[in-house]
Amino acid sequence: MFCADYDPEVDLYEAQCGNLSISWKSLPQRLLDVGFAGRWWLLDSKMKDYDVNDVEFKNLPVHMQTPPPSVREVETIEKLHKDSWLPNGE
Repeated sequence: MFCADYDPEVDLYEAQCGNLSISWKSLPQRLLDVGFAGRWWLLDSKMKDYDVNDVEFKNLPVHMQTPPPSVREVETIEKLHKDSWLPNGE
């Protein structure tokens, strides 16, 4: 995955003119991540708990603190979610 200035579908002159396209020398600076076998190398690690603010939950009362769900619980919830998208009867 790399950062491009324009989508190739855009009808702007800058997007269509081959003389104004990016050079291969600038590719390393534009490279965001490399994917292989259905996984992104950098984004997987950066997106882990990206929306969890530990500081926000640090001062919760003990009765409100819960342990994270187990792998089995997460898999069960994900399966139920996938099944909810299927038409009835399947």
